Parts: sequence; C-alpha cells; structure tokens
Amino acid sequence: LSADDTSFVNSNKFYDGAISGGITDIGIWAEGPGACNDNQFNSMVIEPYSTNITHVYISGSSTNVRMNDVRLEGKDMFADDKPLVIIEDESYGNVMNGMLGHTNVKADLNRNPGITFATNKMVSVKSSGHNLLWNA
Repeated sequence: LSADDTSFVNSNKFYDGAISGGITDIGIWAEGPGACNDNQFNSMVIEPYSTNITHVYISGSSTNVRMNDVRLEGKDMFADDKPLVIIEDESYGNVMNGMLGHTNVKADLNRNPGITFATNKMVSVKSSGHNLLWNA
C-alpha cells in the first residue's frame, strides 16, 4: 500500500486470507508520504518462513494499519535484529493484535499503544502500565 503526496490509500479491508510462500523482502508494506491510513487486515495469517527485511513494514506520518486477530509467524527468523513488524518512528496509531510467533516488534509502543500481540513467551509486547517513564 503506497500513497504519494497527491493520493491516498485509506480504509481498505482484507479478511480471512493468508500471505505466505515465496515472499523475499516484505509481506505487507504500507507507506506515505500521502495518507495511507486505516487499512485493515482481519483474521489474516502472514507466515513466510523468513523475509529479508520484515513481514510487516509501516512508515510515514500519515500511515497506520489495523491488524486484528492476525497470526504472524517466521519460523526461520530467530535473530533479534530481524523483527516480524517494523513501524518507523513517524508512524503512530497502529493497532495490532493476535499471535506473534518468533522474534519481535520494532516500534515506539508509546505512539502505538494498540499493539498487544500475544507471544509464546509472554502475554503482550505492550509497555507495562506500572512504568511511569515514557522512554522505558
């Protein structure tokens, strides 16, 4: 999904699908600089064994996605420097929940508090509500 300065890609909805197979770099890529927001992926499975960059990449100050009840899995992505989700710092308001298998999420969770994946080893990637420091 890509929007330049003169266009928009808003409010598209994708349901009950699977993204897998021979994807090499990125499974879902949403980017600005134009408005590319409120695009929804519901009850989806995104599970190539490995991607060179990430499974989900979000960038742009007018870009956000909603991923509800999704399963992200990358069984061959065990390195800490290869997260399944990368959200660049300028993007905010992303909502993601479901199951996150293997690796991690790279995002500013204070600007994206709606990211609440469950993983095999913890119940959420959300920042602790008991921590009063924004940078923790």
